[in-house]
Amino acid sequence: MRLLACATFRYKEDHGGLVGKLLAAGALPAGATTTVHAGKPEERLGLYDLASV
Repeated sequence: MRLLACATFRYKEDHGGLVGKLLAAGALPAGATTTVHAGKPEERLGLYDLASV
């Protein structure tokens, strides 16, 4: 099912947890992060260079 969802662009992976942990540990500078889907229920942290909206 995930393959079908990816093929139809309906599945989006959420890396917000990992980004948050790296940020908290100091392994990732704040400038390398962005908020994806700001103000919406699916709001999450993302990597600035990799975020797609």
